[in-house]
Amino acid sequence: MSNFGNEQSKFKMIIYLKSGDRQTYYSLLNEEKKSDEVALRGMKRRLLENRFKGKYQTALIYNRYSDKLIEKFINGKMEAAL
Repeated sequence: MSNFGNEQSKFKMIIYLKSGDRQTYYSLLNEEKKSDEVALRGMKRRLLENRFKGKYQTALIYNRYSDKLIEKFINGKMEAAL
């Protein structure tokens, strides 16, 4: 999966794995032309529902421009949508 730096992305996702590791991902460049809803749905599908399904404890999604928390997932369930 391609991963772009924060200068080119709308969203940032920080994933805290059950192993204790922390990983940061940024939305893909081609998602910039899509609506925010479509871009977020794709990012969650790729990372939370596929790549890290059952492997993460907490996932936080931020708006990269404002650094505001948008969504929070704990053990696979959404805890907050702000």
